[in-house]
Order: sequence, then C-alpha cells, then structure tokens
Amino acid sequence: LFIATYSNNLPIGQIRFDISNDIAEISYSVSQMARGFGLGKLIIEKGIKYLQTLIKRPLLFQAKIKANNAASIRTVEGTGFTLKKIVRNNFLQINIYQLHLSKNMSMP
Repeated sequence: LFIATYSNNLPIGQIRFDISNDIAEISYSVSQMARGFGLGKLIIEKGIKYLQTLIKRPLLFQAKIKANNAASIRTVEGTGFTLKKIVRNNFLQINIYQLHLSKNMSMP
C-alpha cells in the first residue's frame, strides 16, 4: 500500500497492489477533495514505477472497474491500460483492464 500525499503531508490518495504469480491487481483511490486534477493517473503511474524498482520482473497489471465509473475508466485508459474482458452478473458489470510492461518498459 502506497499513500500519496500533498507537499504538506496531507493524504490525497492511495494505491495498493495485490500480486499473485505475475499479475499485479491494482486498487487505487483519490480523496474527494483532490478529485478532478488528474491525480489518479499520477498515482497509478508513480505507483507502478516504484513497484518496478522493487520487483525486477515483468508484471501484468490489472484493474477491475465498475462499468458505471467513468472517471476511473478514463484514468486507467489514460495510463495505458486496455479493456480485456467484461464480466457481468445479475446487477453489476465489471470491466477488466490490463497493462503489460516488459522488463525493458516502464511508466513515464
């Protein structure tokens, strides 16, 4: 779990990676007061970049996002994730996005 803070150490968001085999499932959030400034993309990019310094092997990054969460969809797509699968049950649709970074690739 990584906490993103503003310059005065005020928390503005977080990102968590649950790693199983070579898949890193991401979960992130931006505090309500910090939304609308593009910080979600920054949190994801910085989080992935930092994780790559800790884990020296290629990972498939995956994000599961509710289909009605337009802001998160724009954020992950803007970070380079692509829609790979749609999972539906009786009440909910989950979009599964993936980003594969090879050993020689990294986030900007």
